Amino acid sequence: MSETKSERSGCRTPVLGCLFVVFLVAIAVSLWVRQDAQRGWTVARLEHLIEVEVPADCDREQAEVWFERHGIQHSYFTDTTGDRSGQRTMPMLANLRDEDLSGMVRGWIEWPEANVGFRSSGRIQIYFFFDKEGRRIGHLVHPVVYSL
Repeated sequence: MSETKSERSGCRTPVLGCLFVVFLVAIAVSLWVRQDAQRGWTVARLEHLIEVEVPADCDREQAEVWFERHGIQHSYFTDTTGDRSGQRTMPMLANLRDEDLSGMVRGWIEWPEANVGFRSSGRIQIYFFFDKEGRRIGHLVHPVVYSL
């Protein structure tokens, strides 16, 4: 017994329907991932804003005004060794020496405004470091992902 043309085309309809559903789900997931990637503050967005908005040799007041303009909480510290990641201080992560600094301004953005990765919660810390004359000599944008 041989199949007729209409019997063979009947088998294709469910397969095409399934492929279409898979295609729609893939598009939906792609849009969801893209939307999450653009949510809130990212390290790249902060780095870009610092590059274009904060003068390289600004003083503490200018750095604090930048934080305020963007609604970012911040504090000033004369002790630059208190914040660490593992055994390294934040200035060390920025390739600076603690002993060359007079202080630092640390800003922080908490989850959910801090976008530290797809469906990850955490915070982003932003540091401006100042030399003995009170001029900015570096910065660091440091994401922290909360673990379960």
